[in-house]
Order: sequence, then structure tokens, then C-alpha cells
Amino acid sequence: MRERGPGPPAQLLRNSLTIAPGIEAAAAAAGDIAKPMDNTDFALHWRKRVVRDFVTYALRELRGDDMREIRRKIARQTMMGLAY
Repeated sequence: MRERGPGPPAQLLRNSLTIAPGIEAAAAAAGDIAKPMDNTDFALHWRKRVVRDFVTYALRELRGDDMREIRRKIARQTMMGLAY
């Protein structure tokens, strides 16, 4: 197993993630190195794309974006009674 030193993902984190291109670049880097588990019926290319999507959601939320509507859209269960 190769050790990961400061490389492109670390450089991206040092940059400002307050702009959309920075978030998109970080999500793409995460998707490139992700190794989604194979214990699902979904195809590998879909699982890798979802990594990018969820990294984007997380970084947007850290930036302070209101992600409540996205959470409702992607939730597997109805989130009744949960206050955000």
C-alpha cells in the first residue's frame, strides 16, 4: 500500500474552498481516490460519482450554504420531526 503524502488533495484543502471551482476540484480529487465498497447492487461508476456528490454537499455545508433542501431530496427516509 502506497503512503499518501501531501499531494493534490492536501493542496486543494489549503486553497480556499469558498468558491465553487475549489469545491468542485476537491470533490473530483476525492472521487479519483475513492474506493467505494462492492457490497451493493449499484455500478462502480455510479458509486464513484456519488462520492463526488456527497463531498460537494459536505463542503458546501461547511462553507455555510443552506443544505436542508438537498438533505430532504437525498434522504432515504422521511425526516419528519427532525429540526434543522
